Amino acid sequence: MTLIIEDGSIVTGADSYASLAVLRAYALKRGVTLSAVDADLEVLAIKAMDYLGSFEQRYQSERTDATTQPLSFPRKDIVINDALLGDNDMPQNIIDAQCEVVMYLTDSFKMFATPDEGGTAPLKRKKIDVLEFEYDTARGSTGQAVFPRVDAKLTPLLRTGGPLTSVRV
Repeated sequence: MTLIIEDGSIVTGADSYASLAVLRAYALKRGVTLSAVDADLEVLAIKAMDYLGSFEQRYQSERTDATTQPLSFPRKDIVINDALLGDNDMPQNIIDAQCEVVMYLTDSFKMFATPDEGGTAPLKRKKIDVLEFEYDTARGSTGQAVFPRVDAKLTPLLRTGGPLTSVRV
């Protein structure tokens, strides 16, 4: 399988915002090494896209081409930091968000920060594929998983504010 990258021109069959090179470079700048096996990284990229696509109804505006566009972006009339993007502009935020989700899905990345690092709950157990988490609630945890780095990238793209990726477990 080879990823088909959406560049804002409504690419037929697009299934990713970020290429493998972009994903690896983004992670490497943050000290995370992603799989050297392209097929493995492509699977993580697709899982990240599934996750980002699940928020379709919360993104600002509507798809640029509602009939042929395979992914949630590009979108019409997106405003980021008081700047209006063109209908075929790809917000860097969505590309970065995909990279962040891919990092969260890899075993080499710390899934959650500990309370000492600004996180909400120490992680007691994790299972990456099919996302299974167990938390140590004895320390006063809220029992919520928080993905603050993904939230930070996606919040400017949303119709309303508020945490995007907090989930009750």
